[in-house]
Amino acid sequence: MKRSHVSLNVLERRRQARLKQMHSIGPVLAGSLVKIQRKCGHKACRCATGEGHPAHILTFKVKGKTKSVYVPVNLVTEVKTWVQNHRVLKYLIREVTKLGLALIHRHVAANRGGRKRRSQSSQT
Repeated sequence: MKRSHVSLNVLERRRQARLKQMHSIGPVLAGSLVKIQRKCGHKACRCATGEGHPAHILTFKVKGKTKSVYVPVNLVTEVKTWVQNHRVLKYLIREVTKLGLALIHRHVAANRGGRKRRSQSSQT
C-alpha cells in the first residue's frame, strides 16, 4: 500500500492498535534460550562416554559481552514465553516507529497542499 493513499486517521488507528498490543504483552526477557547437552561430572554416568544430559541456558549481552545463565527445568516454558514476548515487543516497536514516521510524512504533505518549496535562487 502506498503511503500517499493512506489517510492520517488510518495510520493513527493502526498505531493505536500496535500500542494496545504492546500494553497487553506480559513479562519480557531479552536473550536467547538454548538447549544444550551437558555432562554431570560423575564418572559412572552415561553422559561421561556418550551424550550429555539435556539442559537449557539463557544467553544475553551485558556491556557487549555474552553472559549465560542456567535455566531450571521447571522455568523453561515460562522463560521461553518471556523471550518470545520480547521478540514480539521489538517487532511492535519497529511498527509503531514506522507508523509514526508515516504520520509525520502524511501530515507534512497534507499541510503543504499544492505549495512548492521556493528555490534557493529566489530566496536571495
